[in-house]
Amino acid sequence: MSKRTTQIILTVLLSATYSVLHGQDTFQLAPPLLKFPSIFFEKSVQVSAEFRQPESSIRYTLNGWIPTEESPVFDKPVSINKPVTKLSVRTFAKGFLPSEMVQVNFYRMGKKAKTLRAPLPHPKYLGTGNDAFQDGLGGNTDHNSKTWLGYQDSVMIELEFGDKTALEQIMINTLESQNAWIFQPSSISVYGWDYLFGRWRPIGGSRPDSAERQPEVRCAMQTVNIPKSIKTDRYRLIIRSLQEIPSWHPGKGKPAWLFIDELILH
Repeated sequence: MSKRTTQIILTVLLSATYSVLHGQDTFQLAPPLLKFPSIFFEKSVQVSAEFRQPESSIRYTLNGWIPTEESPVFDKPVSINKPVTKLSVRTFAKGFLPSEMVQVNFYRMGKKAKTLRAPLPHPKYLGTGNDAFQDGLGGNTDHNSKTWLGYQDSVMIELEFGDKTALEQIMINTLESQNAWIFQPSSISVYGWDYLFGRWRPIGGSRPDSAERQPEVRCAMQTVNIPKSIKTDRYRLIIRSLQEIPSWHPGKGKPAWLFIDELILH
């Protein structure tokens, strides 16, 4: 064997040895699998996490911060009971890059209306009817799921309580899947029935960034704060769909779909 051939073989062996010893640093762990019944809950919800790799750990935070190796270990189910909690998780293991972060928002259900009236959704996306607005189910990103109600126009929802109730905040879970022509609403208005003057009084509203480009399929929780709540037993929500899809989209100029699956009343 020539000296040149020997040098080549030694170089290859050293390179392979270095890759075995140090190359793992370039591999990134997969994210953990989270298990929970729904992102909505009455009193509390138990969340479990799985990642089956020896000598690895799952770390989490409950405040939206990025988990680090100093964050708490997710070694048993985590109980969540606050009104809104942002759970963030990552996997860690020696010799590997940490996984991408997985985040899930959890919401505690609020007051329930005695009566809820809303227009019929599109026949393709009837869900479970008006029960879907307050059943505590849903929060997934599959628009074919029976938890979603799909509309191609604005939606007016009327809520009636058994007695006068002061609302301070209304949260509406919507879907954003722009490739499926599903956008956030263009605006939301909230009214309360004023018995003194015998009319609907505007008490709150919001204007989401519905026309902004969003490549991900996601749940978009719409929050409407009511700065000056009134005590009444009747409320009206008008959720306006995006009437013209923006010019950067293949469906430009056409009406967008509006998908809703839960109302949270505080």
